[in-house]
Amino acid sequence: MPTAVRALVALALALATLAAQGAPSPITLAGGGATLEVPPGMRFLDAAATAPIREGLWGNPPDATVIGMLVRDGLDPRAADRWAVTIHWQPIGYVATEEWTALDGDALLAAWRAQTDELNRQRAARNEPPIEILAVASPPRSDAQRATAFWAKRYRIAGDELIACESRAFGRDGIVVLKATGRPDLLAELAAATEAAVARVSFAPGRRHEDHVTGDKTGTLATAGLIARGVWDQMSTMQKILLGVLAASALFALIRFVARLFG
Repeated sequence: MPTAVRALVALALALATLAAQGAPSPITLAGGGATLEVPPGMRFLDAAATAPIREGLWGNPPDATVIGMLVRDGLDPRAADRWAVTIHWQPIGYVATEEWTALDGDALLAAWRAQTDELNRQRAARNEPPIEILAVASPPRSDAQRATAFWAKRYRIAGDELIACESRAFGRDGIVVLKATGRPDLLAELAAATEAAVARVSFAPGRRHEDHVTGDKTGTLATAGLIARGVWDQMSTMQKILLGVLAASALFALIRFVARLFG
C-alpha cells in the first residue's frame, strides 16, 4: 500500500477512534491493583483504541507497558499543539522511597544522556535520527506521603524540539507512569495534565506503596528505565506525509468520508 494511502487510512482510523465513546471512569490499572479517575474534560482510550493514534498516526513503536491514554475532549490528532497523556504500568516491584525522593536535576540529566547514548547507537543501526537531550525542563519533585514524583525533559529529534513530562505513582508491585509530550511552549499545560492524572491514581488496600513488607519483589528506577520506550513521541514520517497530503482539499474530503465508514 502506498505510504500516502497508509497515512490516509491511519488518520481515518484515528478520527473514528476519537469519535467513539471513551471508556467509563474509573479505569482499572495494574491488574486490578489500582484505579484512575478520568480528569474532567478528558476521555480514556484503552490500549486497542490508543494504537491507531499513538502508533498508526503518530508513528510510535508498540509498547507492551501501554495501558491506554487520556485525550482531551475535541482533540485534533493532526494539530501542531496536539498531545495526550499515555498511561503505562511497569510491574517492577517496590521502589524504595529514598530513591525517587532524593533525585535531583543533575542526576536525571546524567542518566538521560547515558541512556540516550546507547539508544542512539541502536537508532543509528536502523538509520533513524539521533535524540539529543537538551536540558531538564522541570526539576524533579516528589510527594512521599502520596508516593508520587514528577519531572520533565527537553530534547531534540529530527530537528523538532520537544518537552516530555512524566508523573509516577508508586505502588507495592510497580509504577503507574503518565507521560505527555509536546512543543516546549506547552510545558505548563503538559505538566498540569500529568499531575492532575497522577493525583487521581489510587492503589487498592494491600497494594499501596506503604503496604510493602520484607520479601516483596523490589525494583529501581534504572529497572523501570528513566527513558522508557514511547517517551519520544514526535511528528512521525507518516504524519509529515499526511500533512502534505491534506494540503489538497479533495483528499481531505476523502479522509472525512473514510472516517465515516469506520464510525
